[in-house]
Amino acid sequence: MDGMLVLDDEASIQLVNSAACQMMNRSEAELMGAVLELPAGVDGVVEFQIGLPDGSTRVLDLRTAAIEWFGSPASLVSLRDISARKKAEAELRAAHQELEHRVEERTAELRAANASLEKTAHLKDEFLANMSHELRTPLTGILGLAQVLQLPSYGEQNEKQLIALKNIEESGRHLLEVINNILDYSTIEAGKLDLRIAPCSLNEVCHSSLSAIRPLAQKKNLKVSIVVEPATLLVMGDTRRLKQVLTNLLSNAVKFTPEGGCLGIEAGLDESPGKANIAVWDTGIGIDSNDRKHLFQPFTQLDARLERKYSGTGLGLLLVKRLVELQGGQVLMQSKPGKGSRFSFTLPVL
Repeated sequence: MDGMLVLDDEASIQLVNSAACQMMNRSEAELMGAVLELPAGVDGVVEFQIGLPDGSTRVLDLRTAAIEWFGSPASLVSLRDISARKKAEAELRAAHQELEHRVEERTAELRAANASLEKTAHLKDEFLANMSHELRTPLTGILGLAQVLQLPSYGEQNEKQLIALKNIEESGRHLLEVINNILDYSTIEAGKLDLRIAPCSLNEVCHSSLSAIRPLAQKKNLKVSIVVEPATLLVMGDTRRLKQVLTNLLSNAVKFTPEGGCLGIEAGLDESPGKANIAVWDTGIGIDSNDRKHLFQPFTQLDARLERKYSGTGLGLLLVKRLVELQGGQVLMQSKPGKGSRFSFTLPVL
């Protein structure tokens, strides 16, 4: 209920109701005839703070209207207690200010953390680049020497020695592949990979990639096929990186296809206008639907047991995904356990 007052032209209270008495914490006898000191220039509506006998204060919403009181000018004053609302508003403002202060502090902390992370990432990139160089330089020498020692000009080698030299060469090449994958991954994540997008022959890229893994396929007696139609099809991409993508996919196809199986490349115009579709398929072990979410995770393999049947760093498919995306494509996968897998992606045609 609103409080009501009638003030004469000298602001003396001539009438007061019980609600007004309760708001001002005074009796009717105390208020009658008392002067209510209103803020200067009050006209219409204003917030008015009043002191109470106990020393506390209350905030009132005060509204005035001009009337006549027994033939003399007077004012009708209505009062509404808005102390609770004003207190809530003040608390909200304080909470907002505190929140802003905390946000500023947290933002400053995050900026400092980001700066530290950027510095760490930069140091990591430098470390990986330096370490890769330091590892590849002697490794290249080891590979070269292992190849040279197999030549007749360096003397006759018995069968055991030749097998040992070939194992050294094969292990060295595997280690070099691991080092190159780690360096490429680091370069891509740092946003520093330099792609040279230009028209390239899809037929040449596919045949070159297949030639790189053909010896491995022959060792497992795998049947290899390739279909590129039309053979003159040109795509926009980085030739070196496209070969890396296909070689990674084909290497996985060889790795996960049992002896006597099949694998191949199929490439041609996509259903989408202006795009080519390139697919690598195999009749290998396939991938369970529950394992597909782990396919493109860094340093993750589906067979995570200590004695894994299939070796690798878990970076191959991630590099494939990143390299394809950087060239405007998207990797898609179809697979059934025991039936094989099919990895495909699209590229713009010239």
